[in-house]
This record gives sequence, C-alpha cells and structure tokens, in this order.
Amino acid sequence: MQDKNCLPGSLAKFSLAQGLKRNCGDSQQLARCATLRFVHLAVDIRAACEPQRTGKGQWTLSFCKELLVREHRVTLLAQDGAPIPSELSGAAVRMLPGGVRWHGAARKVVRELRPDVALFPTSFIVSAFSSPHDRTAILVHDMVAFSRGSHDRRAQWIERLTLPRALRQATLRFALSEATREELLKRFPQAGNVPVLGAGPQWGSPPQRVQFPVGICCVGTLCERKNQARLLKAFTLLPPALQEHHPLVIAGGEGWGVSGLPQKIEHTPHARYAGYVNAEEYRKLLQSAAVIVVPSLQEGMGLAMLDALSCGIPLVLSDIPIFREVAGNAAEYCDPRDTASIAAAVQRALQPERAQRLSTLAKERSSLWSWKTVVDRFLNACRALPPR
Repeated sequence: MQDKNCLPGSLAKFSLAQGLKRNCGDSQQLARCATLRFVHLAVDIRAACEPQRTGKGQWTLSFCKELLVREHRVTLLAQDGAPIPSELSGAAVRMLPGGVRWHGAARKVVRELRPDVALFPTSFIVSAFSSPHDRTAILVHDMVAFSRGSHDRRAQWIERLTLPRALRQATLRFALSEATREELLKRFPQAGNVPVLGAGPQWGSPPQRVQFPVGICCVGTLCERKNQARLLKAFTLLPPALQEHHPLVIAGGEGWGVSGLPQKIEHTPHARYAGYVNAEEYRKLLQSAAVIVVPSLQEGMGLAMLDALSCGIPLVLSDIPIFREVAGNAAEYCDPRDTASIAAAVQRALQPERAQRLSTLAKERSSLWSWKTVVDRFLNACRALPPR
C-alpha cells in the first residue's frame, strides 16, 4: 500500500518541494531548506508490533509515527503474522518470515530496495552481517548486555557477539542518550562518530491529572536492574499513614531474576501489582499518580520518566548519569541500592510545596525532549551521506 510516506520518486519530490514552500516561507528560508534531500528509509518495526510492547518497542513506534508525517519514502519491515499498530496504518510494510530467517530476509530486502538508510533500532544482527554498502544504521539503547547481573541470557549473548561487528559494518551508529554514548565509546573507542538521538513523551497532548492524585507508581518490566524489589521494601519504611494515603502501584510485565516478586507485592499492605498495562491503562495510571518512581540500577533512557515530565508528575529517580541528563533538577534523587534513601526521596517528593515545585520544573524540562527533534537528528545524519 502506498500513501504520502511511500510515494513514487517523481511525485514524492513534488510533494517535498510543496512542503518546503509551505514550511520555509520566504526565498532565503527556501534556499536554506533547498539543501534538504528527499530520502528513502527502511525501518525494522518488529518491537513496535509486540503485544506487550517494552520501552524499545515504544521508542520504535513513536519514532515511526513522527517519521511518517515527513515528506520521505518509508518502508517498514515487520514479521509475518504480526499485527501492525494502528498508528502505522497506511504505510508501506514488507512482511518477512519469522524466527531466525527474518534477518536473512531483511538483508535481502535491503539490498533489493537500496534505501538511503535502513534503520534497525532494536537489533544488531542484520547490520553485523551486512556490507557497509547496504547502508544500515543501528541504535544502541544501553550497555546492559555488557554488565553483570540477572539478564535475559540469550539476548545478552546475542548483543555481546553482534554489537562489535555491527559497529564496524553499519554506516550510521546512534546512541539513545549521552550517557549511553559515553559508556559505548569507553568500551568501543573505535566506534567513532556516534550521534545521540534521544526520545520524547509518547503523547503530543499529555493526559490531565486528577485533582487529587494519590498513587506512588512505578512502570517497567519487572527485572533486577529496574530494582522494583528495593522499591517495595522502601515503601514499607514509609510511615503507615503515608502508605495508606499513597498506595504503591507497580506495573509491568514479568521479566527475569524476580521470581516471586508479583506475589510479594500483592502480599504487602497498600501495594498492588498491576501487571502489564496497555496504553489506556497506562494513561489512567499516570493521571492518578502523585509520584512516579524510577529506581533503576541501569537504564537507557526511561520513557516513563519522559511521560511523567510531560504530565508534570513529581519524579523520584535513581542518581545515575542518564537520569541527571534527562530530568536535571526536576526530580528528587536517591541511592537506588539504599532502601532508606529511596523512602526518604519519596517522602520529600510528596510534601505539598515540593510536589508543586517539582511539577512546575517537570513541565519546563519536558520541553527539551520531543520526537520531532529525534527524527530531525536522524534525518540530518542521513542527508549528510552521499546520495545513492
């Protein structure tokens, strides 16, 4: 299927020219905009099609939503049988065989289509086994696979084996954040130029909070590095009256290294495990949240944090570089390995005057993060490449 995002070459160039006239205004601006080049892009969207979308899947979906409103030809690469998100309906999609055959099929399609750039935002495999002439791009979300701790072992070893080769073979290499970029270059200094793409809140218009929000909320896949077990213990350190008035809600699908944690949450007074929440349930959770807590030991970005900033929800964050990079002074920080520190930060964030101040700072900070900026950065890197 074709629409404005996957137009034939001549028609697409005509649409781009019309868009430049609309968006650039006077002749000087138009002259500057004339340096922009129409590009053909391919994007792996498998993670966006998963029924229980994780942060990487949400990043891919939000990125593609913004990309598809631009005047470029875009081909999405998905897996046979996967439901395409409604937000991406109307785009050109190539359905490829599932399982390990997907990667070989994707490489074949990239060579057939010859896009200016083929982005693989959640996997390094295709880039690792492609030629530099295939013009692939990768996005490094985090360096968790190279750290100690409880992880998905299969995914961990695949990343460890394929990332070094993908860094050599890919035409473009991006990092999700400056913190990830620094960690990547520390381990792989030969990676060279690695621009930061960033992320943004998933809503153009954030949901309105209820008049008297009460919940202490944490959203993310249950796993050791996201540290929900310590958050649960920290919650029990709060004064009983505070626990009763501000119940804890932990939401997210079950990951690894947290055996029995859902049951522990359910057996803790005034705490509730919500499981995986869909988009509407997530929206309602944020609307009723007095505080969002992100106590991760490691993180690539923390999309729930960006959503909270856009809604003006007070944040309690681990004192790690990526969170300082994103939230600045719009949060209370804690030592994620110290339950007393987490509890103290939650108490500070719940104090009325401090909560109001954090809400104001969060909305101001949110203006620094947008999907428009992310896609602009990506397209600028693509346009800097020689034409096909």
